[in-house]
Amino acid sequence: MTTPKPKGISPEMDLHVAELGEVVQRSGDLDAENIRIGIVSSRFNEELTGGLISNAIRVLRELGLNDRQIELVRVPGAFEIPLVIKKLASENTYSALLALGAVVEGDTIHARVISEQVAAALCDLSLEFEIPVIDAVVTAPSLESAYARCVPEESSRGGYAARTALEMANLIHLLHQ
Repeated sequence: MTTPKPKGISPEMDLHVAELGEVVQRSGDLDAENIRIGIVSSRFNEELTGGLISNAIRVLRELGLNDRQIELVRVPGAFEIPLVIKKLASENTYSALLALGAVVEGDTIHARVISEQVAAALCDLSLEFEIPVIDAVVTAPSLESAYARCVPEESSRGGYAARTALEMANLIHLLHQ
């Protein structure tokens, strides 16, 4: 016997739940109505970030957003993403924000330092502005590994981040009611 999915869970989501009885549940769905998504992406590693952007926008469109509901802002590198995310969050016009970038490790610890700082800043901004800030800044040990996580449709973090942004935007809206 399969357990029914709780109300509010979209059919696309693969969620397995134990018997919950009368437990009150709230979760986001993938409804695109009245949603506005801001995307901030670095230009550095263009082939990789281009894959993240295309896959994020493709998924948002598949989920029902039109192009007027999506805004893309490009910055030089991953380190510049948090400042622009902060500016967009302060406008209070977005339902969620996506941070897209690709940081590939080299011979120094520079990539690790950048990635850690960016991730911490994005988390802080999400909490400060009470808006979902989805961190899809891919850190990888090699170009091949980064390519596998950024470009192909089936494994792109861009598509995953887009779904997460929409679900979280709807959940935050639900929690503010």
